Amino acid sequence: MPDYHFNEGQLTLPASGRDCTTHVLRLPELQAVLTISRDTLSGATALEDYVTAQIEKIKRDARHVQIPEPQFTDMKNGKRVCQFSCQAEISGLVHYQQQHIILSGKSLLALAWTLGHPFTEQDHQTWQNILASFVPRETVTE
Repeated sequence: MPDYHFNEGQLTLPASGRDCTTHVLRLPELQAVLTISRDTLSGATALEDYVTAQIEKIKRDARHVQIPEPQFTDMKNGKRVCQFSCQAEISGLVHYQQQHIILSGKSLLALAWTLGHPFTEQDHQTWQNILASFVPRETVTE
């Protein structure tokens, strides 16, 4: 039986599972939200396919969506990264977001930094500092 590890501990599952957890961290002092999501690509799905599907979902669920072309980068450590920005209206409010998606094998980690106002230079620097502070931890998946 596979073990599932998380911050507070671990569980033994009766069958293999797919980790699709999402953590939402609200930072009221910065009027920002950091969302951290996990997922696993299935079959022959590529990172580009995943990102395209996510963008289509945003376009379906929001109004006045603006998303420049996503940028894909192959890293030296075998990981693949996608970065893109997004502006969209949801429930009458305009949200501004930067996304950073890391693919390692078939495991995805998506980081999204969302503001209720256009990004300033300071906001971009804060986002870059968050990304630079990320220290990956190897996880056990089955």
